[in-house]
Amino acid sequence: MFRLRISIVSGLLLMMAYVPVLKGQDVCSDTSRFCITTAFTPNGDGVNDVWFIQQLETYPGTMVRVFNTAGKEVFESMSYNNDWSGADSGGEQLPAGPYLYVVVQGVTGKQFSGTLLIIHARE
Repeated sequence: MFRLRISIVSGLLLMMAYVPVLKGQDVCSDTSRFCITTAFTPNGDGVNDVWFIQQLETYPGTMVRVFNTAGKEVFESMSYNNDWSGADSGGEQLPAGPYLYVVVQGVTGKQFSGTLLIIHARE
């Protein structure tokens, strides 16, 4: 399994590369650690309706940026609160599919990047 890693400096996309992911590396089963979920289903059913970052409250001021596969920024928050439901800045729901994210952890400044999947469940 591979994960897409992106590097952004001063708002410029510098590099995109696939890097190997070890089995179990992307699982958020340990609720005591910082973990970024990689998919959500914003369909209003109350389950996985927002993009969730586990232990986010431990790192106030965490910055997130989400990009479509063409590299256009579709969401940004300078202090994320686990409240993004997959809408663009105009409030329109983004299409289902893969997106790229960059998360800069508040307090530590540690940067995480990867892919995020928006899934629209069929009725």
